[in-house]
Amino acid sequence: MSADADIAGLNTQARCFRLRRYYLYLGIVSGVFFAVMGVISTLAALWNVGWFPRPKLFAVVFGAVWSGFTLLALWIIAAYWRERLFFGGDAIVQHGIFRCRTVKTREVVLVKWRARPTGGSVVLKTDSEKIMIHLGNFMAEEREELIGFLLEVIPVEIYENWYGFATH
Repeated sequence: MSADADIAGLNTQARCFRLRRYYLYLGIVSGVFFAVMGVISTLAALWNVGWFPRPKLFAVVFGAVWSGFTLLALWIIAAYWRERLFFGGDAIVQHGIFRCRTVKTREVVLVKWRARPTGGSVVLKTDSEKIMIHLGNFMAEEREELIGFLLEVIPVEIYENWYGFATH
């Protein structure tokens, strides 16, 4: 099933949550920094500025390492533009960069609340699917709204560690 089909199945009152703009800025700044460092260090090694016993090998290593970091920065930018979390009355759809997961709220058998990482996280499990929501990825008002939605539509009896989470 496509992501559009999952989202289309939600009611018209569904709420869409996006990652904080911080992730876009982090990706851009990191990507530019890593790309510049990659070019400078690769050229410095290749031109043997300073002392490199094997300049070509060092140039390849520097290029590979900094390129890896640059790709991670691009991944963060892609996550900012692609990732979405849709909360409807009867379903939650988590749309990632490459994959889309849907959990029907009436099929949830366990809600595991975690105080870590920063901002907390919640894991929703059904018999066939699992969604992890990192609450720190959203603005404070959105986190409160997400928590309120979960408290409203999923029975407290299936919560795990709610009181430990709520006290943090």
